[in-house]
Amino acid sequence: MDKHGSSPVSPTMSADDGPKYEVMPITIERERTVLLICHIQNDLAHPNGKLKIFATQAARVGTVANVAKALKATRDAKGIVWYLQTFHRPGYPEYGPPPIPSQSQWIKDTKALLDGTWGCEFVEEIKPVGEEIIIRSPTVNGLAQGDMLQELISWNINTVVLCGISTCSVILGTTIGLKDIGV
Repeated sequence: MDKHGSSPVSPTMSADDGPKYEVMPITIERERTVLLICHIQNDLAHPNGKLKIFATQAARVGTVANVAKALKATRDAKGIVWYLQTFHRPGYPEYGPPPIPSQSQWIKDTKALLDGTWGCEFVEEIKPVGEEIIIRSPTVNGLAQGDMLQELISWNINTVVLCGISTCSVILGTTIGLKDIGV
């Protein structure tokens, strides 16, 4: 702050009231927008899952209940719903040779998110129905090592609304991937 109380970085901000934002209405094209539900799987979001810290945090802020509301609203509006499912094969070859990052080692040590197990399934409250698409990717970027890009092109999607578990990695990683391809 300078002696007049203005920030040298942004003259629209002050220490007292923070940044000024203008809320503007948006129009969502139902046919070109998808609700992408990310990693709301038993090992991550269910109290009996193997990665309880995620479920505890999700319960504290009501993640599953809020996603269920968004899911119901989207289905009621005849919108498009997709799911992003993370998974690992036995031995966790997706992580590569040691040494692997500590979070990856933790997932491997707990044998979490193994393909075909209860822990890899979506929680009961938000299970896919009908022809809702499941995008599978073993990474924190839903576009990597999966078929999301092809689905986006095939469906002519230009807007993706993301919700789910692990905002700091999965939501952020997928958002960056989508931005990189112009969605």
